[in-house]
Amino acid sequence: MDAELYRRLDYYISLGNAGPCDELAKKLDIKERQVKHMLNVMRSDFYCPIEYDYSKKSYYYTEVGRCRLQFESSKLQLLLENFGAVARQLFASIFIFIITI
Repeated sequence: MDAELYRRLDYYISLGNAGPCDELAKKLDIKERQVKHMLNVMRSDFYCPIEYDYSKKSYYYTEVGRCRLQFESSKLQLLLENFGAVARQLFASIFIFIITI
């Protein structure tokens, strides 16, 4: 798996002007069947909501977002989870304060 190819494919899809498989193959300098395989991997393994618009003749994401192929530290995840808990407590305190005024 070439992560850079997946990043580039994600970029074209996210712009909304990816085009059909043959155009994507030219943009990525790979074979058309490789593009089809990559699209299938992105759909099945990375759960990317990729569809094909027959009127625009282009692949697109059905939801706003990007496919990120990068390592995420469990420390970062733990920090984000703790931040979420602290934020919920803070907002709950603010809400209670506003209600009591």
